[in-house]
Amino acid sequence: MSQAAPTPRSLKSRPGQPLIGIATGEDGDGVVRYFTSEKGADEALACDQDGIDRALSLAGAWQELDAEDGPDPLDELDQMRHASEPSAPLKL
Repeated sequence: MSQAAPTPRSLKSRPGQPLIGIATGEDGDGVVRYFTSEKGADEALACDQDGIDRALSLAGAWQELDAEDGPDPLDELDQMRHASEPSAPLKL
């Protein structure tokens, strides 16, 4: 049975030193890795080039919704938004 690595309770950083947080997934869990140098963050991102490529492939995905055969999907979404009743205000 493998033991989980101990979780650090603090992080030291000098004044003026960046603190860079990168959201990643490890073993099916979402985690944020923190770096105090751009070099360390860049090295970590270079290891996840596949994830970066997948995220960048989403840029412009809405352009594929332009349908020549039917109504504009964005117009349909706008009509649905105006046709539905607003939800009740939240009470805190």
